[in-house]
Amino acid sequence: MEVEKRILLFLFLSSILFGYSLTITPAYLSNIGFTPLDYGFLNAVRSAAGLVSSLAAGIFVDYIGALPVVVISLALCAAGFGSMSIPSKPLIFLGATALSLGGAAQHVSMDVLISRVFDAEHYESIYSKSYSITLVGSSIGGFAGWIPTLVSSAESLTRAYSASLALTAVLIMLTALPLSGVSEHRFGRDRVSASIMDSLKGFKELSRGTPLYLLIAELIVSMGASMSVRMAGFYFVKKFHVQSNALGTLNGATNLAMAALAMAAPRLSARVGHPIAAYIAMCSLSIPMLVAMTYAPSFTTAAAIYISRTALMNAAAPLYTAFTMRVVSSEVRGKMSSAMIFTSVAGAVAGSIAGGILMNIDLDAPFRATAAVYTIYLLFLYTFIVRRKKRK
Repeated sequence: MEVEKRILLFLFLSSILFGYSLTITPAYLSNIGFTPLDYGFLNAVRSAAGLVSSLAAGIFVDYIGALPVVVISLALCAAGFGSMSIPSKPLIFLGATALSLGGAAQHVSMDVLISRVFDAEHYESIYSKSYSITLVGSSIGGFAGWIPTLVSSAESLTRAYSASLALTAVLIMLTALPLSGVSEHRFGRDRVSASIMDSLKGFKELSRGTPLYLLIAELIVSMGASMSVRMAGFYFVKKFHVQSNALGTLNGATNLAMAALAMAAPRLSARVGHPIAAYIAMCSLSIPMLVAMTYAPSFTTAAAIYISRTALMNAAAPLYTAFTMRVVSSEVRGKMSSAMIFTSVAGAVAGSIAGGILMNIDLDAPFRATAAVYTIYLLFLYTFIVRRKKRK
């Protein structure tokens, strides 16, 4: 099996499991007594764990290679799913921490692995493919959210959610099997640093110019997303009293819509002439929808709006990733990916706490606040990335 297919198969299989777990978790936590404030603080704890993981992963990806970090990340995720399967708040917080440690490390290591396996001229194509196949897998996992509601009674639904998380803990490690035939370029174009100190020195390149502006932008958008969008499943459970079947349909349809749009994003980038300009164009259309969703009279209407705005906001993400990998030298791509996630989860800590507090007062308030933050984010990108390049 060729390398591209092995990487895409791994992303597909792992995303099914992550998509399924993300679908059932909001209903599971609501059923065992989590409040919006609890959920907000849970997300803040996960984000704080991601701060540590993203920094460490970036260093070790450039020190020992991306593939070993992928395996370590899956082991952490397995431990996290297992702990969260036990309906106890302390164990759920512990499991969520492990899951975040693993998730952030996997994100960093896979972005860098792809950059080391493929040549730069293929980045837009391969990042779009990997993003799309991940979304398709997540979509399947989302639709699988119907399974617990079909095989369980209302009284045993919480136990079905718990058993599902325990099974996911076992299966997640098996998804690494396709990567057994993949080898990364460790010398020459993407030399792995000879020492930890060499790895740490590489962060200096990220403290000026375009890399710095990208990191600031990531901080802003993550704060906005964590205030509301990353709590959307819990929001729908509380506002419309739905369970994992409805959330599964919502997540599945959302991911399919994003996958379809993501494949068209490189063509839009070529037409616009700048990947970040294309990204801004697509994201800007989603902001009014975010506010409109809060006035929807039913779950069906709110879900239709949510699917459209989420697809527009996220479909061009591969263009953003490809641009990010290009603006830094190959030797520090692990650190750039690490720094991006580090700033992302830093913003998520503040955003999750603020979102939990706002949602505890008014379920709709976090989404309206996020619309304002997203507007600031896109204006920042246009001013410091797109216009700056035009001046040059």
